[in-house]
Amino acid sequence: MAESASVRSDKSQRLQRLRLEAEALSAAFGRVESKARASANDFGDSGRKRAGVGESFWQYRRFVREDGADRIDWRRSGRDDKLFVRETELETARTVLFWSDPAPGFDWRFDNSRESKADYAITLLTALAASLGRGGEKCGGLMAARPAVAGSEALARVCESLVEGPIARQVSDTQAGLDVGPQLEPPGAKRVAFVLASDLFGEPQAWKDALNRLAEHQRAGVMLAINDPAEIMFPFTGRVRFQQPGASEPSVVVGKAEALQAAYLERFSAQRAVMRDSLAALNWPLVEAQTSEDKQDVLARLILAVRSLGLTV
Repeated sequence: MAESASVRSDKSQRLQRLRLEAEALSAAFGRVESKARASANDFGDSGRKRAGVGESFWQYRRFVREDGADRIDWRRSGRDDKLFVRETELETARTVLFWSDPAPGFDWRFDNSRESKADYAITLLTALAASLGRGGEKCGGLMAARPAVAGSEALARVCESLVEGPIARQVSDTQAGLDVGPQLEPPGAKRVAFVLASDLFGEPQAWKDALNRLAEHQRAGVMLAINDPAEIMFPFTGRVRFQQPGASEPSVVVGKAEALQAAYLERFSAQRAVMRDSLAALNWPLVEAQTSEDKQDVLARLILAVRSLGLTV
C-alpha cells in the first residue's frame, strides 16, 4: 500500500532529525578505525594501508633470510643487484550491518517529553555507523534494500535503512497476526558483523532461534538493549488501562496496577537473564541502556563492545 503524503513528510522529518543528532553525537567521538585481525584464512576487500594477507599490491621490500625463496619477485630483482619481495596490502573484512527492531512496541515511550526507544536506538546506531564509515568501513542495514557503503555516505545509508525498516518478509496465513519473533534474515555477504538494537521483549526461544540463524553464517555481533525507564521500574499505580502497541487485542483495565509490579519485575528479570545467556553463548556483547541515559555515555559503552569485533576508537 502506497504511503500518504503526510506519512512521507513525517518520515522525512524524522529521518532528517535523527541524522543531524547522530552526526553531532558521532563527532564527539571522532574517527572509529578498524583493528587488523587478518589471517591467511580471513581476509576481505578493505585495504588497511599496510602489508599483510590480500591481493592488492602494496610495496617491494628487501629480501631477508627469514623469507622463503618462493617469495622473491624475480622481475623486480632483475632490475637491481639485490633481491626484493613483493608485498600485498593487508585486507580485512569490514562490513557492519545494523538493525533496529521494527516492532510497534519498540517505537514507544511512556513520557512524551522523552523520545521513543526506536529513535534513541537509531540515533546511537547511526552515530556509530558514521564513525565507522569515516574510518573506511562498509556500513548498511540488515535486510535493507540498498547495499552497505563506506565513507561519508555511511551515516545517511544506515539512518535511512533503519528509519525505513527492513524489507518486509512474506509470512504464511498461519503466521499472520501471530508473534513469530524477530525476523532476522542472514545476509548473502561474507565476513559481516552485526549491531542490533531492541527492547528484547518477546519469547526468548524465538529470539534464540533468530540469533542462531544469523550466527550460523556470521558469528560476530553486538546487541544494544534499549528500554524505557517505565519498563524497568513499572511505576504504575491505581486504575490503569494497558494495551500492547500495535496489537489487535483489546486493552486490559487494572484497578490496582501497583499490585502487578512484583510479578512484572520478576518476569522481566527472568526474561532478560535468559537473553543474556543466549547472547553469551554466541559471544555477543550485550549493552543495556534506558532512554533516560545520556547518549554519549551509552555510545561509549557501545564502542567498547564493538571493539570486541576487532574495531577500536
